[in-house]
Amino acid sequence: MAANTTKKMTQGNPLTLILGFSIPMLAGLLFQQMYNLVDTIIVGQTLGDSALAAVGSTGSINFLINGFCMGMCSGFAIPVAQRFGAESYDSMRKFVGNAIVLSAIFALVITTLVSIFCYQILAIMQTPSDIIDLAYSYISIIFFGIPVTFYITLQQVLCVH
Repeated sequence: MAANTTKKMTQGNPLTLILGFSIPMLAGLLFQQMYNLVDTIIVGQTLGDSALAAVGSTGSINFLINGFCMGMCSGFAIPVAQRFGAESYDSMRKFVGNAIVLSAIFALVITTLVSIFCYQILAIMQTPSDIIDLAYSYISIIFFGIPVTFYITLQQVLCVH
């Protein structure tokens, strides 16, 4: 028989509960920043100034799209948390299932749209013509990871493993 691993966030020392919840999220954010730093160092040192400028020119669009994906997943947590707090577990499971299905659909739609319109988005952002092709190559690869972003964020937000 499986042990109950549910942790009630309303019982116990609030500081301990908050730290136990937030430290893994903080570690994930720090890991992402470290990845960005190392990515910038490697690109700048090995591929040169133009490639580094291309990576830098995609920062805002990367932040916009990935932030939108994470925000959508965070929104799914609200009804799940409400049902969990009310101990309405059957209803909560339905919301989790719906969140997973909707996330998969949104991930595919967003990935498709940004992949199709990526070059136009870079042009609208007035990416310089000498680096737009490099920027397009870089951000296209990032955008193909949108489904993974949805998957990981949904796991973190809904604590579904």
